[in-house]
Amino acid sequence: MVSMSSTLVETVSINYEDFNESFLTCGTCLCMYDGGEHTPKLLPCSHTVCLHCLSRIAASQTRDTGTFRCPICRECINIPRGGVPALPPSFLVNQLLDLMARQRREVVPKCSVHLNQELLFCETCDTVFCSLCTDGSHSTANSSCEHTVIPFSIAIKRMSEILLYKANECISKLTQAEDAVNGEMARLEQTTRQCLAGLDATFQEITAAVDQRRAEMSEAIT
Repeated sequence: MVSMSSTLVETVSINYEDFNESFLTCGTCLCMYDGGEHTPKLLPCSHTVCLHCLSRIAASQTRDTGTFRCPICRECINIPRGGVPALPPSFLVNQLLDLMARQRREVVPKCSVHLNQELLFCETCDTVFCSLCTDGSHSTANSSCEHTVIPFSIAIKRMSEILLYKANECISKLTQAEDAVNGEMARLEQTTRQCLAGLDATFQEITAAVDQRRAEMSEAIT
């Protein structure tokens, strides 16, 4: 038996606003990236900031140094010869912008044979099908089993939400790992400084002892 889940159709949809805020919005001015004034630029520190914000920041900080600080991590950034516009574009953000544009144009996947027929997705069988191609029914090896069928467009949106959630999880774990590595590097640097300080102190003691012994021997000879 095949059932159509209407409640899922009404409640499940990809949250474009959350996706845009997480990946397609400049964290400095909160404007959506585009191909003009807010073109996404990739900094050497791996952060992405729009051209408008970088131009404003560079104009206020550059002076005679030819550098400015990343508004996110405060790392010092050298301005290339062509100025801020010569900074490389963020290819990842541009690809996401293109992907979102295509998804908006292709909201409802259609059958390649019946061009006006929306594709369906069987959650039970994990299968995409066209109701006209299957004569109005979804064939299955176990026809006594109740199957949940939803529009394929809804399935895509739900999968997109899952991928977005997983991506945010990965970003969170990467951030935690980066913090742990930075903490360990700070501890190693502190240990190195302590070792060097101890080494200097030891050599100073040895040098003082040698000088004292030399003075004693010189005095004994004379």
